[in-house]
Order: sequence, then structure tokens, then C-alpha cells
Amino acid sequence: MIDFVFGKKTNPQAVNGLVDQLKELDLDGTLYIGYPIFDVDDDSLLTDALLVTQEHGVVIFDLTTSSIDDEDRVVEYQDDLYRGLSRKFLSERQLVKRRDLTFDINVVSIRQEHDFDDVEIITLDEVPAYVTDGDGLSDREFKLINGNIQKTSVLKPARKRVKVENEDSLGAAIKNIEKEIANLDRWQKKAAIESPEKPQRIRGLAGCGKTIILSMKAAYLHAIDPTLNIVVTFQSRALYQQLEKLVSRFYFEHLKEDIDPEYLQIMHAWGSTSSVGLYAQICLEIGIFPLSWGDAKRKYGIDNAFEGACAEALKAIENIEVKPIYDYILIDEAQDFPVSFFQLIYRFVKNPKHIVWAYDELQNLGEYSMLPPENLFGVDSNGTPNVTLVNEQGKPQQDIMLPVCYRNPPWTLTLALSLGLGIYRKEGLVRMFPNPDFWDHIGYEVVGGTLDFDTKVSLQRSRERTPEYFYDLIEPENAIKYERFDDQASQAEWVANQIYQNISSDELEIGDILIVFPDAYTLNQ
Repeated sequence: MIDFVFGKKTNPQAVNGLVDQLKELDLDGTLYIGYPIFDVDDDSLLTDALLVTQEHGVVIFDLTTSSIDDEDRVVEYQDDLYRGLSRKFLSERQLVKRRDLTFDINVVSIRQEHDFDDVEIITLDEVPAYVTDGDGLSDREFKLINGNIQKTSVLKPARKRVKVENEDSLGAAIKNIEKEIANLDRWQKKAAIESPEKPQRIRGLAGCGKTIILSMKAAYLHAIDPTLNIVVTFQSRALYQQLEKLVSRFYFEHLKEDIDPEYLQIMHAWGSTSSVGLYAQICLEIGIFPLSWGDAKRKYGIDNAFEGACAEALKAIENIEVKPIYDYILIDEAQDFPVSFFQLIYRFVKNPKHIVWAYDELQNLGEYSMLPPENLFGVDSNGTPNVTLVNEQGKPQQDIMLPVCYRNPPWTLTLALSLGLGIYRKEGLVRMFPNPDFWDHIGYEVVGGTLDFDTKVSLQRSRERTPEYFYDLIEPENAIKYERFDDQASQAEWVANQIYQNISSDELEIGDILIVFPDAYTLNQ
């Protein structure tokens, strides 16, 4: 089945016609619209449409020159498309034999008639026959070509695991997993490239790639139009360096140049004394003094500090018109933000309100799911919700669920959820989802009993929502271990010894190890 991924359309009518011709074909592959983008003679060039299928190879469609009567210009455009894409593939050693690619790149213009002699031309009706006529790709070629197009090489570790010698070690398992993460899945492709002319929501559990997807999206939008005012924002300061690195590297893969920080900003939602945050920038635009963390904490309490600060800013513009200043705002870990923050930024994003928010379905078990957009962004003067989400066939999706978790083993996810809900708590559950169908929605399947109210049921992480490498490389009993200690000193000593073993015997790198403190505020107490 062909996946259709809708980036920027240069010729919407031609795109729709092409999709209609391809959607009934039984082929394994992807049609990328308006993607990839690359530099040709110091200019950026957007691919009108690129089809990659395992059965019949790579086809670039020229949808731009259909009304151009100059044959030389059509030839030049086809050549630019070929040169731009082939240069990307030539950088992948495994796709090159001697000095040539191991596969063919076909470039064809779609026109109403065959009106030129020396140009590869087909009509829309001839598309199915044309795309099923080429040579196929090997499994390796298909994987590498898609990885190159999707720029997943950015995700390869900067350092090679040269210390790994034992094929059964934890380091070897991670090394093998890093090799497996080569292509985006069908949902990730849509989330990274598709941007509707409306707000967009991206959802998924921990480890499904939300931060990576937002970084790819920001880089792609900046490459399409470097004058757009784009902000990528977040709550946890630990995300700053990761987002900055990912966005910069994805953008460099497009155009081989650095981002323009005047137009693409990686910005903490609140800010600090050393850097202005999104909230503070909006306050300055309004003409009010932004509250510091300390002031807001004293005024509204530690749990409601940011909510109160944003609410104050909203109050200041309650009855006045404000001039929007942002073209796009992309929000990572959106479950960390209060409603007042969403309603505040809504006022400062230009129409058609390009707001993209990504969040973890279960990060905050106090509210099993974030509020729907109708509640997050408020209503207009007529009581109509400012934001609703509708997925229309053949158009960029407004609501995308990322169902596969690549970073966390299924047993870890399941245990974390069961503890969060209080399934083993003597006093009873802390809470439970009000709709049993939500279990299927977040990727669990029934293995015993009945999924219904007042009945016993056994659930496990769905196999289709889990990469095979977890089952191949990790045993369930080794995925989670626990110990109990009588005092903090004993706990600290045990943790230190485990880390020493991980580095000295298990062939892990220091960067593989994360120590989590449940409550950072009481860490020194």
C-alpha cells in the first residue's frame, strides 16, 4: 500500500490528480509531496512529488512545468531535480557501486499531451503504467533510500561503540538497536512533513519520537520559507540542547547551511535571567513586565506558578486587539503546560493559527488525556471553539497518533502504567480510564478475560506497537530490576556499584545511563 505524505503543494490540482491515479495501486512505498528539499546552485528546490516503491524503484514527478512552452526550461528543471536528489543518494556509500548509483532515478513531467520530443513526458492517465514499469529495489536499497530521504542519518550516534566486544552484552544490544532505527514509520512521516493550514496535534507514548518529529518539522518549514517566524518551545530545560542540535542538523541536511536564529527560535516557554522565553517575549510585546519564577511561585504557589503568570498576561489583553507575531509555534511535551498558556499563545499566532502541540498520552496520569482542543484554546465571541480537529482524506492530517514506541521496552511501559494507575495498590486503584476502549487506543491488547466494566482482564503491550528488536535482544526479566533499601546511603552505594558494572563489564557508555530523582525539590533534604 502506498503511503501519501503531504508536504507543501506547489500545484494542488496536479497533486490531487496524481494521488487519484496512484491510490488504487497495490504497491509498497511512499509518495512524498513537496519533499525532500535540497539546494541547487545556491537555491533551494522543492521536489514536487517523489514516489519510492520497493517493486518499481524511484520516480520524481515534475508538476511545475505543465504550462511552460519552453522545452529547454522543462529539461533544465528535470535535470535540477535529478541532480539534487542523486547528490543526496551518492553520499550514501552502500547505494553506490563504483561511481554510479545501484538503482535508477526516473524523472518525468506530467503534461496534458506529449508536446516535446526530448523530454520524458506522460499524461495523468499513463501514470499507473509508468510507475509499474521500473526495476525493483532490494530490501537494503529500499531501506537506505527512505532513510536518506527522511534524513534519519541525523539520529545515528555521534560516537561509535568501539568498546563492544561481547555480542551478549548490554552495549551490544543497544548497538544493534541503534542500527535498526533506520526509517520513519508511516505515522512519523506524516507527523514530520505534513502541516495543515490549521492547528495540529501529535500524540504518543514515551519513546515514539515526538521530539524528533517536531525537530524535523521545524527544520522543513524553515527550509521551505526562511522568513517564517517559527518558535519551538518546551517546559523542561533539559530539552533545550537536544532540540537545538536536532533542528540544526535536520536543517543542514536540507540545504547544507545553518539555521537563521532570527526566524527559527528554540525557546523555553518561560525563560530565565539569561535568555528570554516565549512567555516573557509575549509580555514584552503586550507592554507588561513578565513575572519571574520566584515572583510567580510566591504569588500562585509552586504548582500553579506558570498558570498564574500566563493568566495575568491573558487578563492584560482581555478586551484589546493584539497583533500576532508568530507564523508557527511548535510545542514539545505539551502535557506540561496549563490551559492559560495555550490560550495566550493562540492570540499571538497569525492566521491560520499554525500551532503544533505534541504530548504524551499518559505522562500525566492525573488527567489521563489532555483536554480536547475545544477546551485548550477557548471559544470566540459567539461561543464557537477556536480550534477543532478534523482529519480529511487526501489532505495533511490535523490529529496524528504515533502508536509505536521505539525507545522503551514493552515491559517497562506496562509496569510504569500499572504503578501509575495503582493496579497493585491494596487500597485500590488511584484512578482508571473512563472508557475501556482507551486501552486499545494506547496500544494494549487483551490476553485473558474481557475488557469491560466490573470484569477481570489481563492486558499486554500489543506486538504490532513494539519493534521486534526488543523481543530479539532483551529478556523481560532483564528489562526491569528493583531493590529495596533501608536508608539513602545504602541506595546510593548500590546505584554507584551498578553504574560501575555497567561501564566496566556491560560495555555501556556513560551517556547510556540516566539517574532519575522522583522529586528534585527535595533532593538535598
